Amino acid sequence: MFRCLGKSRVGPIGGSKGGIWSYSLALWSLVFVLWFPGRGGSEAKAYWSAPSDIIHGTAYTLPEGRLRIGIASPLSYGMTDRLMFSTHPVLDLLLAPNLGMRFRLNDGPFTVSLATVYTESFFPGNEDGNSPRIRAFALGSIPMADIIIFTFTAGWQQGFDFDIESLHGSLSTHVRLGRDDTFMIYAGMARTLDSPASLSGHGMVLYARALGPYRLGMGAAFGPPLSLAPLGIGLDETQIWPYIDLWRSY
Repeated sequence: MFRCLGKSRVGPIGGSKGGIWSYSLALWSLVFVLWFPGRGGSEAKAYWSAPSDIIHGTAYTLPEGRLRIGIASPLSYGMTDRLMFSTHPVLDLLLAPNLGMRFRLNDGPFTVSLATVYTESFFPGNEDGNSPRIRAFALGSIPMADIIIFTFTAGWQQGFDFDIESLHGSLSTHVRLGRDDTFMIYAGMARTLDSPASLSGHGMVLYARALGPYRLGMGAAFGPPLSLAPLGIGLDETQIWPYIDLWRSY
């Protein structure tokens, strides 16, 4: 997941004109798409009527033909009811191409999906992020009375040149507070397998509300997520990050 950053040790985002213009172009492009009424999502689409409506951080996938786009969230598309593709447009415009795929194996009640994410980086100032990486993991979600969703993930990350190798896992809880509101707590850990091995953690607390055809999320996160690794932000930093996102489904 890409986060709106409060601070970062990566200089080119704030220090180079190219980084600033790329970042601004990405944000304005996403804002235009979010507000453009061409495909006109109806107001009812913003409400959470079932556990499977919560795609972010769960094993569920978008229905066939549905598109989800946000300012900080990845752009996701349901190729079929079980197969979903995604990419972070902001990372793409910052010269960090990425592509994710999630395949849902079953319909539940215990839903399991397999996912993989490919990343590569040409971001200025990132010394070790040029090599391609593949992250593969499994997700499992269990809904409780259509109100609470428990989700776990487990997987690994490997560089094509074998310089990077790590294991990672996470646990999260989503609580539906009615059709308008949800609350999420997420915690994850990553462990490198090189010598010496290192262990790091990251997490998030998020409140989201449906506003007409849109959804607004606000919260806080600690530790850079795995999706920011292509920009050179390491997992060994424990920092608090403000998080805000606005997204919409078509």
